[in-house]
Order: sequence, then C-alpha cells, then structure tokens
Amino acid sequence: MAAPERFFVIMLNGSTPAERLAVQAAIKKATGVFWHKFDEVWIVRGGAQARDWSDRLQPAVLKGAGSLLVLELPDQGMSRSWGFFGPSADEQTAWLHSQYTKDKG
Repeated sequence: MAAPERFFVIMLNGSTPAERLAVQAAIKKATGVFWHKFDEVWIVRGGAQARDWSDRLQPAVLKGAGSLLVLELPDQGMSRSWGFFGPSADEQTAWLHSQYTKDKG
C-alpha cells in the first residue's frame, strides 16, 4: 500500500521579494505540485514532515528579516476542507479542487 500523499502549507511573514523568489525556486525544485495564489503562502504536496520543508527553505530566509512557518495538513481519508472568498474564485481554487480535495468544484 502506498504512503498517503502529505500536504503542507508554507507561510512567509515579513519577507523581501528576493526571499519570496528564493522560496518559490526551492519549492519548484522540490515538487511540481503546489498552489501559490497568495504572495507569501504555498500549499505543497510531498515530504515526510513539516520540518523537512522548514529545513529545505530556511536558507532562503536565513539572512533576512522574514520568518517561515510550515504546517502539515490532514492526511487523505481525514476530512480536508477549505474556504475561499474573493475574485476569480474558479481560477484561484482550481488546484485545491483537483489536487487537495479531489472534487469537481
């Protein structure tokens, strides 16, 4: 039986544009499956623990004033839910429907 897909939310706070670009590049290198519609927030698939992502991304924010928080989201089979409000809802949430909750929207 395959291991469940793990999802994590990665949040930056007070980061510079250069730090955000460095984090984005590190995420793209580590996984091809991610959601990034808010400037300092990513939802990513892959990895064993939140600490794995924190360790991987720490060099991107180490020398700046920004901080980094990684949270593990519920495993498949557990209730995965989310809410969204704002313009372009279909475009903004398509990835959440297709990858995270695997519903039709």
